[in-house]
Amino acid sequence: MADELIELGGDDLVAAGGSDVLAVMGEVANRAAAAGVFDRYHQEQTLATVKRHGQSLRSFGGFLELAAGEFGVELDNLDFQGDPAAWGPISWGLVQGFKQWMLNEGYAVGTINKRLDAVRIYSGMAQQAGYVSADESLRIKSVRGIAHKTAKNINMSRSKNRISNKKASPVQVDPRLETNLLFDHGESPAGRRNGLIMALLLDHGLRASEVVLLEASNFDFERGELRFYRPKTKEDARHRMTERTAVAAASYAEVWPGEGPVFVGNFKDGRLRRENPLNGTTLYRLVNRLGKKYGVENLSPHDCRHHCATVMARRGYDVKRLMDWFGWTSPVMAMRYIASEVVQVRDLG
Repeated sequence: MADELIELGGDDLVAAGGSDVLAVMGEVANRAAAAGVFDRYHQEQTLATVKRHGQSLRSFGGFLELAAGEFGVELDNLDFQGDPAAWGPISWGLVQGFKQWMLNEGYAVGTINKRLDAVRIYSGMAQQAGYVSADESLRIKSVRGIAHKTAKNINMSRSKNRISNKKASPVQVDPRLETNLLFDHGESPAGRRNGLIMALLLDHGLRASEVVLLEASNFDFERGELRFYRPKTKEDARHRMTERTAVAAASYAEVWPGEGPVFVGNFKDGRLRRENPLNGTTLYRLVNRLGKKYGVENLSPHDCRHHCATVMARRGYDVKRLMDWFGWTSPVMAMRYIASEVVQVRDLG
């Protein structure tokens, strides 16, 4: 303990002196305890328990990613088992929504209860570490599991009662919809723009935040490469353009703005409004509108990214290649897509 105090607060202890030393030691000790709250808990549990909690918390993170995807947003820091600070923004309403989402998705009562139990345990430890308020922690703990005696009634009402009209899983892009989204836009400047946007979303899985920053200089037609910046991870990235993207980019390059972002708004007649670059919100609305054109509600850029990842996992891309392509800093997402495809193949026999 003395070593931890010296490492975390040695300068404070020296500066305090006299009667203030004990108070500073207490503060430093609290910081040390907060930093290691999850590690200490893991040491006290069996490996099976830690793994089970990890699966439950990843499911919670997956629910939050789906919810955020409704708004074209991707979340940072979803390490709910390793970082107490990840619990800072979590509220009672989000946990209650997670419970209702599992009910709507048809999860077994036992599974729902285990996952909620993990959420309560780890959010409680995050409250001890100072990242969740005492009031919010009590409210989260009030989201209880489901008594088995009521499971039958819940199963009967699942299809009737939904927490909202928001989708609980990504919109599936079938081959016909994919073809329409890629090619059925006409030759107007706005139509060419839409074709390239959809190629970048469906073939490259770019985030909305990555698409809206693209300029003409990001497209290297001689090498067939797309160079772009990832605001989420603050990294530069490079993709080899797919054939469909290269064709769409060459077509749009004939009319796109020569300076600044290439993706801009348009007038009703299909001419570009060069002074109005798209942002995350307007891109989301554009994709949503294109989906409705083909009878699909609530299509978002994140749905297209999900489609791209699903197709690549189905084609046999490994974890590293998926991480590089999509800019994931953790292998969890890549493994999730690969595992999903393995399950589907197994279920098909």
